Amino acid sequence: MSKLKEKLGNSMYSERFLECKSAQKLGVCKVLHEGWEMDNLAWYVELPNGDRQVMTTNHGRECYMHTKEIIDKIEETRQSLDGLLKLLSIVEDI
Repeated sequence: MSKLKEKLGNSMYSERFLECKSAQKLGVCKVLHEGWEMDNLAWYVELPNGDRQVMTTNHGRECYMHTKEIIDKIEETRQSLDGLLKLLSIVEDI
């Protein structure tokens, strides 16, 4: 059994979990959720005129995804991964 599971017990609503809810937050990271607002895919397409574009959806409607948006999404993902790795390293030290 992991040290974290041992400390929290088997129930999400254990006394330890309720105690943790009021604990001081020492760090935060963004957790990305697949399929948020159903806008979780991008496509590389060739248009009828031969142009190639990256497309995605915004609130379910198709739209172009420009280079800056792709770079921003990569940075958001990198920051999320860095934060999750940091949290994992802290949890593993518990």
